[in-house]
Amino acid sequence: MLLLLAMMYFMALMIRGLMISCISKITNKGKRIITCRCFKNMLKTEPRIDEKIDEYDNVLTGLDRKYSLAEEINSRMYGVKTMLDESWADLKDKEENQGKKSLSGVHTYDILRNPAYVESFQYYSADLPSRDDFIIDDDVNDENNSSQSDFVRIVINLAYLKQSALANLDLSPDGLLRMAGSKDQRDEAQRQIDEIK
Repeated sequence: MLLLLAMMYFMALMIRGLMISCISKITNKGKRIITCRCFKNMLKTEPRIDEKIDEYDNVLTGLDRKYSLAEEINSRMYGVKTMLDESWADLKDKEENQGKKSLSGVHTYDILRNPAYVESFQYYSADLPSRDDFIIDDDVNDENNSSQSDFVRIVINLAYLKQSALANLDLSPDGLLRMAGSKDQRDEAQRQIDEIK
């Protein structure tokens, strides 16, 4: 116990020493900023970029681009928007990256693009042709087969749902089907996904 207290006291002294070594300065705009001597080299230099790589939209492979667009269309069916409209429009208008450098591996922070999570969550992405044929659920209603995978997508993206939508959220297969809209709306979303080149 005494050793633990001594270690905590030592850490407190180190932190206090770092705080004292920080220097407060007034900028020319009258705002107070704090700079630390320990980070002075980091503050003066720009980070070094090892390779020249184009904008995100321009370095996606055709499959990665289709995946991102299809997942966004599918998510928007449920009222979940994970991309700004401008970003989505830019990505939609881009042609396939041909002959340029492209991103390798998992191209996004979307964990459902990572094969390990896809397997763990038994997730079938929206860009998969005839997606419903791969999904087996425990009811006789074939209209809601995609709800199993859409459930995973929605739960991961709950933070993107509006507060009003969270109040009445029904995550049952039929509730998700209602949330996705009418059959015509779902068919229109699927048509948009199928048209992505």
